[in-house]
Amino acid sequence: MKSSQIFNVIARGTGTSSQRLLFTKPTQLAEFQMPHEACSEGVGGLPCDMLLWLVRDRDSNGDGAIDDSDALVAYHSDLEATALHAATPPEVSVVSFTWDTERNSLLYLVRTDRSNDGDFDEDDPTDLLEFVIGRSTIASDFVDPAIRTSLKEKLR
Repeated sequence: MKSSQIFNVIARGTGTSSQRLLFTKPTQLAEFQMPHEACSEGVGGLPCDMLLWLVRDRDSNGDGAIDDSDALVAYHSDLEATALHAATPPEVSVVSFTWDTERNSLLYLVRTDRSNDGDFDEDDPTDLLEFVIGRSTIASDFVDPAIRTSLKEKLR
């Protein structure tokens, strides 16, 4: 039996007693990251003014449940969690990410269900997407197409 636990987060304003639910629709919160206390020196996985939320917020495989087999999408918010903004497209599932402090971007390793079997598994290839902080609205492919073609030819 698949897990279909749905979670939400109560966001509370600092210095106020205002509270609200962060997610506006059924959502499974898989991971939450906040900046390291030494983020200003480039330590940790996020810039100082950002929270990262890895969530499953739609039934991407059509099995009637939001669970661990659905797409894992990255969202960013400010430190007050006043608004969530999708950082990765909804049709990909985040495998891992890293903060590139020199480029001030988050690099996402994502998997796309290219086999169209409803799963994001080892049968599906991974891609690299870049979210440039302060400039991107959504992470996008940044690998030079010629390099991608060359790599695919060598892997055949």
